[in-house]
Amino acid sequence: MSRKVNIDLHVNSKINGYYVSGKNNSQLVCNQLNAFAFNRYENLPIGGVKFNWITRSIDIDWSTFDSNFQILNHIYNEKHLSNKGLLVNNLRNYDRHIRKLDDYLPLNRFLPETYLLDNITDRINFKKAFENNSIWICKPVGLSCGREIFIFRDENQLENILNEYHKNLSSYSTIYYNRLVQKYIEKPLLINKHKFDIRTYFLCICLSNDILCFACQTGYLRLSMYEYDLDNFNKFIHLTNQSIQRKNQDFSSMNNHTGMTMEEFNEYFNEFIQPDMSHINKDWVINELPERITKILNQVAYSIRNKLVIREGCFGFYGVDILIDDKLNCWLLEINSGPTLDMTNTALEKVIPMCLSAAINIVIETLEKYRSSGVIFPLAESNLLKYLPLSNNFDQTHHIPTFTSFNNHLINLTPGVFTSIHRYRRPLFSSNPHKYVDKALIQKTRSKLSREHLSHQLTKLIQINNKS
Repeated sequence: MSRKVNIDLHVNSKINGYYVSGKNNSQLVCNQLNAFAFNRYENLPIGGVKFNWITRSIDIDWSTFDSNFQILNHIYNEKHLSNKGLLVNNLRNYDRHIRKLDDYLPLNRFLPETYLLDNITDRINFKKAFENNSIWICKPVGLSCGREIFIFRDENQLENILNEYHKNLSSYSTIYYNRLVQKYIEKPLLINKHKFDIRTYFLCICLSNDILCFACQTGYLRLSMYEYDLDNFNKFIHLTNQSIQRKNQDFSSMNNHTGMTMEEFNEYFNEFIQPDMSHINKDWVINELPERITKILNQVAYSIRNKLVIREGCFGFYGVDILIDDKLNCWLLEINSGPTLDMTNTALEKVIPMCLSAAINIVIETLEKYRSSGVIFPLAESNLLKYLPLSNNFDQTHHIPTFTSFNNHLINLTPGVFTSIHRYRRPLFSSNPHKYVDKALIQKTRSKLSREHLSHQLTKLIQINNKS
């Protein structure tokens, strides 16, 4: 039996297996995948397995991912979502293109006033905008879990703290390297005098032609441990991140007070907040808030669709943090590529497994339908994840990447297989395309496939020329 045939047999025999690597409550992921009757593999077999959940994207050997049958929980350059600086730039660029549309949501209506400190123009504009005693928050663009975030009122205070952090960086970088500042939302909506934000989710699924995006319609609240006070910049007052809160010595006795489900929030809202807002209907949290957050995520989806590298079988399950102010405006704080699955209180125990299960169900159903027939819709009804339709209002330029791995310690997703060839498939919708997309999008898809064919022919021509 030839090596190729032997490998093919291994691939076919392992197609319904799964592999989970890393921490972040990996057992919860295993519990969800066990429901699909997949076999779990502690070590990857020859040819790999169908479903791969790798906690850290930096551990992935992208050159070994097989998009013909594998599923992977990361998108190659998802930093366009999770990196705060890149996300701001993407939203700004999209904002400049679509501001004349009827359903346009102005950027300053959902993104706090933001300046990238390592951009000289932004830094100058920040100096002009800054007023003494105004409150700002400084964040590193590429870190999560609340690391190196601080609040300041004074420019000298900003410089001093950045100088302290800069001691650990390379000498060639400035103190402003990979930092941004945002105008602090000074009047957030409070629950029992405590600040909170909402953690919800954003799902992206890569097909060979495009990316499908879904907005979660629920989530949970993350509350600070102590009462809100603008005169005290204690991080346990202003940062609601569970990774920060759990470092407090009082967390074990207060952990159930740092989380709340949306249903519990709705009850609190109806009893204590809505009576003082006669223009707001009861059950605003359940009936109107999800739609507002979805509109924000819809704009996020449009802004990054032309940035993410499309490789069939990749998906991203992202954590989205939303702050509500005392006027009920919703503000996008950040998007996290590795949202915590640790359940530190009863609210998280109710919400996280439910949302993760819904996301995995949609990912597997979408890719199985697409790979078997090319037709995705209709998907099984989901009350938790809302599909964000494609739009033709923005130029979506897809590019096919070349993946090269230099680190021998990366996870080889298809052991025993030397190359993983990406197969370009049929258009996104085939049975009744007019029901979902218009002719312009179909023509764009056909043009894209023609460009891929020409690119392939050009590559062959160059190879022949080099040999001669």
